Amino acid sequence: MAFCLAIVLCLMGINDYVVSRAEDSQRKNVALAENGTSIFIDKTHAWGQENGRDIKKMIDGNRNTFGQGNTGNDVNSQINLTLEFPCTYTVDSIVLYGIGPQGFPEEFTVSAYTQERWKQVASVKECTYQETGNTVNLDAPVDCVGIRITITKNGVDGEWGGQLYLSEFEVYGVESDVVIPRENAAAAANGATISYDRGTVDISKMIDGETAGDVSNLGIIGVEDEATETYITVDFEGSYHIDTVRLYGDNRKYCFPKDFTIEAFSGGEWKTVCTVTGSELVGDCNDYPFDGIDCTAIRLHITKNGMENSEGWQGYAIYLSELEAWGTAIAGNVALASKGTKASTSDPNDWAEKKHVSIRRWYH
Repeated sequence: MAFCLAIVLCLMGINDYVVSRAEDSQRKNVALAENGTSIFIDKTHAWGQENGRDIKKMIDGNRNTFGQGNTGNDVNSQINLTLEFPCTYTVDSIVLYGIGPQGFPEEFTVSAYTQERWKQVASVKECTYQETGNTVNLDAPVDCVGIRITITKNGVDGEWGGQLYLSEFEVYGVESDVVIPRENAAAAANGATISYDRGTVDISKMIDGETAGDVSNLGIIGVEDEATETYITVDFEGSYHIDTVRLYGDNRKYCFPKDFTIEAFSGGEWKTVCTVTGSELVGDCNDYPFDGIDCTAIRLHITKNGMENSEGWQGYAIYLSELEAWGTAIAGNVALASKGTKASTSDPNDWAEKKHVSIRRWYH
């Protein structure tokens, strides 16, 4: 019947029916972890993570389990929940499933990582929980390699105040051939180098691409006490537009930086792009998104250190298995400050000439 209808429509000069059916046959939930999608959150809930509410359950395909974010019991706590796809998809909608009205997002925006970088593609106000899932249609279908919801109002869970509970975060679309550049500018494989201001110990394991938090894979910096300040600087091979720093630590959760700023070297000076207080490593990594900035380097300015309290040793240190900086290489990769600059290992404010390089990697 459908085939006969399609023939009639084609003879009438109407081909949209045939095209739409072909697209619908390929349309699927592209947010499933089993298909290579990853999920990140900027505020991880420690108790929830350790008690069966890992955010990975939001993309496991099982609507009977759920993940939890850390709102600090605040209805108006802003949370960024980001999905990264293994390839480019043309996305037209998202669907959110909760466990009830409690803890379900009430106000949020949807952004997609496109050829124009992060771009808002939908906005939702006064969202009311639906048992069958809340569908949000994007303003228009968009080619992207990532989707982010920025929640600005959380649902209330009785005496616990504002919370975030999602059983599934689904994204619907089809595969696309559009090429969208996005890479980890802080990877040694992409030409990055790393240094810190208080010594010459090799910490290259922090940018070697190995995120596993085994002791043998950690970059380790010794500190005198909790308040010892440290600058860790990653120089890029060229210029990038960076919007996210991601930190992986010790799988025992020891010695993760607690208070620090993330700074970008742009226009000949360091600019603070993100301030973090009271941070702790709960899951595999911590995600720190911020407004994108053109820069040639990123650094952590750590002002409060984490502690190891094991049978073998008690004391303060910095343990990181990987420091990533995600974004897009700037066209032509012309360095930003006086034909380019590079950090010094001795003085965090002393800079020398950095060579010009071209873009090396584009992908879809």
